[in-house]
Amino acid sequence: MSNSTALQPQEPIKNPKSCSYKNFLSCICLVTILTIFCIAELAVMTTIFAVFASFYMIIAIFGGAYLLWLSARKVISHYTNKEKSTD
Repeated sequence: MSNSTALQPQEPIKNPKSCSYKNFLSCICLVTILTIFCIAELAVMTTIFAVFASFYMIIAIFGGAYLLWLSARKVISHYTNKEKSTD
């Protein structure tokens, strides 16, 4: 009984390619997926920026209105005290 399988040459093991995106259609699909991801990320970041910018604008508007009200109250009290002192 001869061992014929031991005498046969073995085929070399082929290493799989590290990059499977070699054909043109796969490259187009990859670029499309990355483009969609990039646009979605920009949209999310723009929305977050708009929300926080609106908060800052609201705070600035209310702060300015409060300072204007304090200034107007002080000017009015100054002129009413001036009128009382001249009488």
